[in-house]
Amino acid sequence: MIEGVAAVPENQYTSTIYSLIKDEEYAEAIRILEYELQNFPRSRAALSLLGYCHYHNNDYQRAANAYEKLSKICPTMDEYKIYHAQSLFKAGAYAASDRAITNSKLLVTNNNNNNN
Repeated sequence: MIEGVAAVPENQYTSTIYSLIKDEEYAEAIRILEYELQNFPRSRAALSLLGYCHYHNNDYQRAANAYEKLSKICPTMDEYKIYHAQSLFKAGAYAASDRAITNSKLLVTNNNNNNN
């Protein structure tokens, strides 16, 4: 058990995590979310929040790892594929970012072409 995590009442994990995020206390939120993922490794909510926290904590590679897992768990959720590629790009992994977008078969179109 991680020190301090047990102090969060079981029925208050969500409000605690969101309060920490609101207060930009990403490191503490990450600690609690990682503990939760030990028990529920495929938790979409925990992985999504973990990716968000890592991203805003400037740990783009860890954010990319969380979003990559989400992309595999939820293959129809294009947002996770985009966040994965974006995190890789911010981490400086440009080729991996390009592959992530290309492999996801996401197509970005220019809306200006439709406005003519």
